[in-house]
Amino acid sequence: MSDSQCHKILNSTLGKDLTEDDCAVLASIITFKQLSNEAVLFTSGEATHTLYVILHGKIDVTKDISPTEWLHIHTLQPGDLAGEMGFIDGETHSMTLRAHGETELFCIQRTDLEKLLLTHPHVVYHVMRAIIRATHKSLRRMNEQFIELNRFINNEYTTNY
Repeated sequence: MSDSQCHKILNSTLGKDLTEDDCAVLASIITFKQLSNEAVLFTSGEATHTLYVILHGKIDVTKDISPTEWLHIHTLQPGDLAGEMGFIDGETHSMTLRAHGETELFCIQRTDLEKLLLTHPHVVYHVMRAIIRATHKSLRRMNEQFIELNRFINNEYTTNY
């Protein structure tokens, strides 16, 4: 493991509670991935069982309308996680994710993390806790957006009718 890889892991969403030794353990199962603009990370209906952490660049969350058209839903930023629900529950993805410009991520396969349960359970615990934190943050953001949208719709409805 290089110092730059450990630095990327420790400074990522997953690295908050990790020591340098924990980082070395986690680095042994991490792979790094580069995506070019509009490259597909995964598609709706696909099951990947992989957790992705965005290091640089952005990822567009999209809903496919046709093979050549999609609806933009949200843009994930550096530090955000992608594929976390499929990583946890094994279900297929509900959206397609595409790189928005040049993007660097690191990836963890669920089976590789599970193998660490016997030898390094504290590392697995810290990673899973970081996933829950990030998911909770995302849920809060979506709830706030829903409330704002609801206020807007209700205000428009009562104003116009």
